[in-house]
Amino acid sequence: MKHKLTVVERFALLGLLPPKGNFATQKVIRELLKRIEFSTGELKKMEYKQVEDRALWNPDKAPEMELDFGKYESEIISDALKELDEKKELERKHVSLYEKFVK
Repeated sequence: MKHKLTVVERFALLGLLPPKGNFATQKVIRELLKRIEFSTGELKKMEYKQVEDRALWNPDKAPEMELDFGKYESEIISDALKELDEKKELERKHVSLYEKFVK
């Protein structure tokens, strides 16, 4: 399943993926992280900077990234979002991801 992700969604997804799980899950997450993490060149191109606890970048230089998510990757993301929703811990930064991965 293909989705276009904004910079905000990619940052949110980086913090959303479960830090614990079985071997298969962690292997999938490791590969997923390689695809969604920001390269040094990409950060430089979008004029990224960290100011105290805030991440800033030039939105005109930060295009969406289209990624193809496999069934298991989509399930991991969907399950993490559903869990946040059930706990009433879903934040604004998760809403667009929820709309894309939980139908």
